[in-house]
Amino acid sequence: MQKRENDWMVLLPLSLERKPEGLKLVSKTLSQTRTHSINIVPKAYAEQHLSVSNKEYVKASEKTLERIRRESLAKSKSLSTNSLLELKELRMIKPLDSPLRHDFGRRRFFNGVAKSPHSGIDLSGKVGDKIKAPLAGRVIILGDLFYNGNMMLIDHGEGLISAYSHLDKIYKSGGTWVEQGDFIGEVGKSGRVTGPHLHWSVYLKGIAVNPELFLEDATL
Repeated sequence: MQKRENDWMVLLPLSLERKPEGLKLVSKTLSQTRTHSINIVPKAYAEQHLSVSNKEYVKASEKTLERIRRESLAKSKSLSTNSLLELKELRMIKPLDSPLRHDFGRRRFFNGVAKSPHSGIDLSGKVGDKIKAPLAGRVIILGDLFYNGNMMLIDHGEGLISAYSHLDKIYKSGGTWVEQGDFIGEVGKSGRVTGPHLHWSVYLKGIAVNPELFLEDATL
């Protein structure tokens, strides 16, 4: 929650996986308690159809599924980090100098099979292109994951986490503090990809939210 002039701004994450429902937000001051009803309007996301040659990325074997389950648990735990770091700034810079594809939330199909919605933004790049930290924070390394490839996170504080997937190289080690604009790694094509790019995600309290909301020219 962040105060702006005489107003308070509250960030509320909504899951891409579940049908949106109405929310109730309770605000308290020394003199009164108020309940605010928030109506959630469903968004119709576009579809994206992709082809991959490795059939394990479409229908994984039991051995691969065991790996995916282990990695999913570890990733979920890290993405739900709610550290005591103070979140002083919300405005982010793009981690890569590349046009936005505006593809957050797209319903994706790999070789015709429906998969999870797109939980971030893909930024085009060549293998080796340097990636910048969009906001200051502490690095979390997840390593080489089946779907995400080489993946790292940055904990910005108060439940706000940014994530970087399919990397070729990671410059920082776990626990390292980075400032906004520091180089943190390089674009790659590890994991489930159709070509080199950066998959950039932002999570609030463990739920994926659109990174565009935090960019400098956004009306946040």
